[in-house]
Amino acid sequence: MANQKVELYIAAPATYDDVVTQFINYLSASPCDHANLMTLFGSNPQVGITSDGPIYIGTQQVAGLFTAIAKTFPRFGFDQTSRYVSILEPVATSKTTAIVVAGRLKASHTGHPWNPGFDSSPLNNRPITNKSFRSLAACCIFTFPVPSSNPPQGSDLLIASLAIYFDRYQMLNQLGIV
Repeated sequence: MANQKVELYIAAPATYDDVVTQFINYLSASPCDHANLMTLFGSNPQVGITSDGPIYIGTQQVAGLFTAIAKTFPRFGFDQTSRYVSILEPVATSKTTAIVVAGRLKASHTGHPWNPGFDSSPLNNRPITNKSFRSLAACCIFTFPVPSSNPPQGSDLLIASLAIYFDRYQMLNQLGIV
């Protein structure tokens, strides 16, 4: 069963919750199904890593991030512990939806050295350890665009931005790097 690709066939998302569930399933496939995962993002996605980490902007950079995750951490997973849906009102006439998901990251560091094609300190230039992290607390905030229809459909259901918060130094500690 080692190195066996898992194919996921999931119906087209009908709600924001469906999109987040599909994202977690694609991310946690072994290896990460980054091609299908990218279909859940809008045309100009943004993904930020922790409060002071890099921000990946645009399809090319975001795809590069998830490709790097799949290559560096072949057995990557996210175990959800809670989920919260919020309607945000940045402007009085428009509302956007955010879904906050808390959980635990787990992965084996057995692939290729981390190289998303751009700086992502402190992960760059670190040797493969063949170790794992198994319970790294994480929080993901998915933000969706202001919907053009009610109920939202089509591109309204694509992720506009994703913020991922976790302690990168704790991860390096669990991998035996620091």
